[in-house]
Amino acid sequence: MAVTIQQQPSILSPAFNDAVFIVSSTNVLADSFQYVVDIYVSGVKVDRMLVPPHPTHLTGLVNIAPLLESRVSKDILIGDATITNNSNSYTPYVIKFGEAYGSTGTVVYPDLTVTNTKYLWNSVFDYEDYCAYSSGDYVTSTSTPCDFLTNKPSSGDIMSDDNAWLYWIDMTYQTAKVRIKTYTNTTLVNTFDISRTSIQFLRCPTGIKNLNAITTMFTGVETSYTVQVLNSSNVAITNLYYYTVATNCSRYEKRRVQFLNKLGGYDFFNFTLVSHENIDIERSTYKKNLGSYTNANTYTFSQKDRAYSQFYTKVKDKISMQSDWVTEEQLAWLEELMTSPDVLLDDGTYLVPINITNASFEKKKVVNEKLFNLTVEYTLSYDRYRQRL
Repeated sequence: MAVTIQQQPSILSPAFNDAVFIVSSTNVLADSFQYVVDIYVSGVKVDRMLVPPHPTHLTGLVNIAPLLESRVSKDILIGDATITNNSNSYTPYVIKFGEAYGSTGTVVYPDLTVTNTKYLWNSVFDYEDYCAYSSGDYVTSTSTPCDFLTNKPSSGDIMSDDNAWLYWIDMTYQTAKVRIKTYTNTTLVNTFDISRTSIQFLRCPTGIKNLNAITTMFTGVETSYTVQVLNSSNVAITNLYYYTVATNCSRYEKRRVQFLNKLGGYDFFNFTLVSHENIDIERSTYKKNLGSYTNANTYTFSQKDRAYSQFYTKVKDKISMQSDWVTEEQLAWLEELMTSPDVLLDDGTYLVPINITNASFEKKKVVNEKLFNLTVEYTLSYDRYRQRL
């Protein structure tokens, strides 16, 4: 008996695209033949599939991503004070292939070929990008430093009261520190290191507010700063990411959102122009008789008697917010905000879940329109209620 893996995903694959295995067997012509596919997560068998051979090629094809995608979720915590493990953002798995056949009854022969440990992480690629997907583009390396898990254009503005995070993947445990360099114009002000090792899926606070919560890195003179991950030899294993320190000059309330991007990290964006708040109110009432007994022999009426009483009140908050002017590159990236399954309003203390309700998103080009901004409509992810009388 021999089962051979003819094709398999790379060690690291997006959880919400296909992760396809193709296997062959020397016994494929046996009676009632099927490939046996046992899926293990952290050493525990979580599923078994029986896959019939292709009628022409005689190989077995299985896509394991839909079976495991529910095992990845998200990682963000406003109280992060160091480099942190994204323990919910990935799942390790092992596939054990076997075969089943028999002329008088099917006999299962499991675990004939076993894969190395592989990983799915909470990302998704558009079809064209997935066709060109290479896990090496998203894994730290000293030979070819990788980008952080964001499509947000570098050099984006950040304000002194903003939280932010950067995410990255380190399959070989090379991360030793995150280095922050602050500048006034082009003059280096200071260098800070945040140390942490032995994690594969990582995030680090990188906003002015949550960096200052670790130690005072910003005193108000800084105009920009950079973030980069280094190994124990101080060799860069990610590319530099740039932030430009900005001042909020708008007279309107700033609304800051964090949102799950397509690469599994959380990006941020500030809406600093006018916003509007409305509420939808749903009421239910009942009618009762006026007056009441004051004792067994007396029935009285009062001006405060209520005939129609409200016993159910639901309040739905509906808010629209508008950004300042954005570039063409920023607007293209903000499609990820508009389509994200997890958007959070960052009030500096809490991350409040919201649901974007825009039904469409218009992509714009500078060649057609010189300036543009973005209006987002959202509701809170929960309803509010009043007392029942």
